[in-house]
Amino acid sequence: MTDTVSDVVEEVLGSTPVFDGHNDLPVALRARSGYSVEGLADGRPDLHTDLPRLRAGGVGAQFWSVYVSSKLPEPEAVVATLEQIDAVYRFVARYPDRLRIAYTAADVERAITEGRIASLLGVEGGHSLAESPGVLRSYARLGVRYVTLTHDDNTSWADSATDEPRVGGLNETGRAIVSELSRTGLLVDLSHVAESTHGRPWPPPPPRCCSATPPYAPSTTTRATSPIRSWSCCATTAASSSSPSSRTSSPPRSPSGRRSSRPSVNASQCRRGPPLAACTQAG
Repeated sequence: MTDTVSDVVEEVLGSTPVFDGHNDLPVALRARSGYSVEGLADGRPDLHTDLPRLRAGGVGAQFWSVYVSSKLPEPEAVVATLEQIDAVYRFVARYPDRLRIAYTAADVERAITEGRIASLLGVEGGHSLAESPGVLRSYARLGVRYVTLTHDDNTSWADSATDEPRVGGLNETGRAIVSELSRTGLLVDLSHVAESTHGRPWPPPPPRCCSATPPYAPSTTTRATSPIRSWSCCATTAASSSSPSSRTSSPPRSPSGRRSSRPSVNASQCRRGPPLAACTQAG
């Protein structure tokens, strides 16, 4: 018997579940039901998404967008984003037999094997960062795995596709944010950004010279509560001496014993984002 289209689709989805990169259910719950997650197992016709439809569509993994309006002042946007993250965790906790929070690829595979939908988080808009490296790293600890650089409006550091150009793509702060996203292992989402934001070549991020573990911990030259001016992917020089002047001493020796031409890292050299030519580990 010849397989029908439905049979083929069912077979494909059974072996290769859909990994959906964006779903606005959290903000819909906020607007329509005050974040109530009741009724989603039986179907919610007032929403575009519910558990029966996710299952019927063969969704095996879902990025839940924790979007908030870019019209909000940035400190308020941070609070609203945290509320959205909390809503996703409550949603997953309410239906543990159907959903599972995922932080890694292994978590996604495990959820699919268990017959549950892997649930990941994405921040839709750089306004939700409020130019704070601590906020970005806190989102990473909470399970956020991508950040969209802009939404409808420009940020102070990146141009949106639906706003009047102001920054010229990414400025120095924007490049520092992209570098920190890369360092922490978060995806950089280019949805909504202006062509100049992703189409203009700029120097690649500096070497991964930060010694902090895990990567979303602040580097040794970053104050956790400081504004964007303290972004840094540099580690303080490894040179040790009781003399303060030794921290800017001659270049380190190579394995052969000769002096290396590479400059040693110094806290005063570790500024926010590229160019960070001096960002090479000493020794």
